Amino acid sequence: MKLIEHYVELVKAGSAAYGQMNEMTLTEISDCLFCTERNAKLILHKLENKNWIIRESGAGRGRKSKIAFLRQPEELLLQTAKEYTMAGKLHKAKELLQQYQSVFPGLQNEYDMWFSDVFGFVTETCGDGEKDVLRLFITPEAVSSLDPCQIFLRSEGHFVKQIFDTLLTFDPAVQEPKPHLVHGWEEDGKKRWRFFLRKGVFFHNGQPLTARDVAFTFQRFLTQADNPYKWLLYGVKQVLENSPYCVELILDKPNELLPYVLCDERLSILPAEEDGGINGTGPFRVNQHHSRMLVLEANERYFKGRPFLDRVEFVFSEQAEEINGFTIQEKQTCPDRQTVFDERHVQYLSLNLKKEGPLQHRSFRKALRLLISSERLVREAGGHRRTPVSSFLHPNPFDREGVSPFELLKQSGYEGETLVLYTFSEADHREDAEWIQNVCAQHGIRLTLQFCDSADLRRREIVQMADIIHDSATFAQDSEFGFLHLLLSENSFLCQHLSEKLTQICSGMTERIFSMPDRCSRIQMLHDIDRQLLQEFNAIPLYQSVLQVTSSENVKGLMLDEEGWIDLYAVWLSK
Repeated sequence: MKLIEHYVELVKAGSAAYGQMNEMTLTEISDCLFCTERNAKLILHKLENKNWIIRESGAGRGRKSKIAFLRQPEELLLQTAKEYTMAGKLHKAKELLQQYQSVFPGLQNEYDMWFSDVFGFVTETCGDGEKDVLRLFITPEAVSSLDPCQIFLRSEGHFVKQIFDTLLTFDPAVQEPKPHLVHGWEEDGKKRWRFFLRKGVFFHNGQPLTARDVAFTFQRFLTQADNPYKWLLYGVKQVLENSPYCVELILDKPNELLPYVLCDERLSILPAEEDGGINGTGPFRVNQHHSRMLVLEANERYFKGRPFLDRVEFVFSEQAEEINGFTIQEKQTCPDRQTVFDERHVQYLSLNLKKEGPLQHRSFRKALRLLISSERLVREAGGHRRTPVSSFLHPNPFDREGVSPFELLKQSGYEGETLVLYTFSEADHREDAEWIQNVCAQHGIRLTLQFCDSADLRRREIVQMADIIHDSATFAQDSEFGFLHLLLSENSFLCQHLSEKLTQICSGMTERIFSMPDRCSRIQMLHDIDRQLLQEFNAIPLYQSVLQVTSSENVKGLMLDEEGWIDLYAVWLSK
């Protein structure tokens, strides 16, 4: 029993008004608290230290003590529920409120009013005036790393984009890169590229951005041993500081994708002078980052104009996933609206063709593909699942060829061996995995499930232990790069699971695709690899989702970025 619960029990046992003395023996107190007299004394001492009670001890055994209760139980219960909430302990707050709902029926309503005033989109008055604040819950592992070249989760990519900038950005309207930290660039032959930096761009610590920072970033990117994305700077052998605002890249092989590559957040620019903090040039700077929360504040000197929001607070909670979608509401009572966005990600299964077992047989893999129907999964599991898909890049329907899964399983020689499917522990991953397990069981395929946190799934040995991994691939504004990440990034599950045949195909494709000046030809090559990937049944694409955002009518500028998160730079409050 917690101290607040002890206090409530004592108040219920007392009879005098608040602030007035109640007479109780130590035996009566210990009976009330269901503890020994010795523990009762310790509890009373703690209550006194918190200034919740005043006590006058009775002299002699059996004599009554006098206790005055100084705080209303409802006030303390509400305060405790708030403290649990701000610490991310949502289950504890919920349990506490439910425990005393019958005794204090107005408690839940008071908590709900406080919650709506504090979370979502609120305006708060501080010493330096009003601040527009967005406060949300996220899981702690959503920001395990803020190092651009260690991004593993989509959420990490989202936060990197808030804090850092890239040299170029991708313009979805024309499907081409455009200047960002640079104001222009030029190509000298096929193996020399010069980029000209904007002047007047500053890091969050006040230092100006120069070519030295860009050179440091790219050299670090190329030499960091555990960087899984080195393919992005394919062919780059030297980075030169031609002047304070001109960087030159020297290549030993042509790289026609270089301007596109430099839009990738994994190549965000870091300061050459590291001061131990997280320091970028992006629209938000890190104000706090510790075990309980991440706080971002607007960068007042942002070169594209400061964000509309003043501060964004992310409270870490293991239960954050239970809050479906995003709820962004303004403090005053306004009609709610719901906005539905189509996510640009593909949920899929990666089949490990590097592991011995039933998956080495193509007939077995094809049987799985026939059994795990994307259409049926979307229809039966429902929820956020919107569009069944049959491939990563092209919309052609899956050809079932009139072959039964039973015949294919028989051809494969499957004898009931157990396969293991690994996936993340979030609810949508669990639901998909359990649906797949049930379908497999109906056809005699033994499948066990392992739910992991992201730290485990970053480990190569875990990835190779899995027969199947359920994941989502990011296909954002530029599907070409989403697919290349899936094939070439060393921390991609599919990259680690590719058959030897497909690994060789991807290896041969790399040099050709980086040397192709025509984007249509590059995309055609990737479509061909997509078809081969599906013909080999190295992966099973499943579906695309929708994301629902609930907000008040006063919340404007709602957009989702490539990672499926709210674009913090664009959102604002009409008031």
